[in-house]
Amino acid sequence: MTEYAILRVKKLKSEVAILGSLRHTFREQPTPNADPDLLASNTLYGAQSTAEAMNEFRRRLPEKVRKNAVLALEYLITASPEAMQGKNRVEQDAYLSDSLKWLKEKHGAENVFFGAVHRDELTPHLAVYVMPKDDVGKLNCRKFLGEQGALRQMQTDFADRVGKQHGLRRGIEGSKARHQTVSRFYSTIQNSASETAPKALLGYVRKEALEEVKNALEAFLVREKAIKHREQVLDRKISEANALIAEAKQAKDELREERQTRYGAEMALDNYKQKFESLVAEYKVMDQARMDAIEEMRHYRDLISKNNRPQL
Repeated sequence: MTEYAILRVKKLKSEVAILGSLRHTFREQPTPNADPDLLASNTLYGAQSTAEAMNEFRRRLPEKVRKNAVLALEYLITASPEAMQGKNRVEQDAYLSDSLKWLKEKHGAENVFFGAVHRDELTPHLAVYVMPKDDVGKLNCRKFLGEQGALRQMQTDFADRVGKQHGLRRGIEGSKARHQTVSRFYSTIQNSASETAPKALLGYVRKEALEEVKNALEAFLVREKAIKHREQVLDRKISEANALIAEAKQAKDELREERQTRYGAEMALDNYKQKFESLVAEYKVMDQARMDAIEEMRHYRDLISKNNRPQL
């Protein structure tokens, strides 16, 4: 039986791409290959919704980000279907748990902002989202995947440190097998002779069925192109929104400083008013004392004047 450890990684270069991937992971959009009755069997790490996971992502994002930077890495870890299905639940969980620990050691636990174990699909697997920061806290995907052969070395290291402990081995290194994109598959059909394309790609099928496949793929590619265009528009809108948010934050900070200055001036004015009122009260007391003294002097003067009058 083939028992391979499987590790794949995908670069996510925009918030739109991260958002779309998270919605799939959280099953917040239709997922035809997932059984809705098994949704409760999935396990979530770090967030309970796309919104929470995006908050965790943004909280870890550096203040300065290059325009072409890879914002996140999406890892998918599983094993060949027959090997994964041959393990019981405890063995599956142990393998996926060790895989998560390996990723945290590789990238730093603080850079892993979300993870999920999906058991609602035929083959259980682990999806992990990582912010590719280097030792100085900058986004640096090149450190992890930039060098030639880095991905092959990472798969070897994963198989040696995690896979072997669970009876799994590395896939065939240097294999010519590749994942074929829809666009490449469609191009192959279009460029193949009609009489050989069915045999080469789809086996022996009717020409009418091949035409239906071509039409379906063509419609899919048109839709894919439209989606990419919308993603570009959304990226631009997000950039504009971020710029407006930054301006609003600056205006808010300036308004806060102005309010603090005004509050300080109002406090000083109240203090001066209290001092002035205190001085006025003191002046009134002194003025009353002066008036009392004048009155008393008049009284004594009248007495003296009366005593100095000649007696008749």
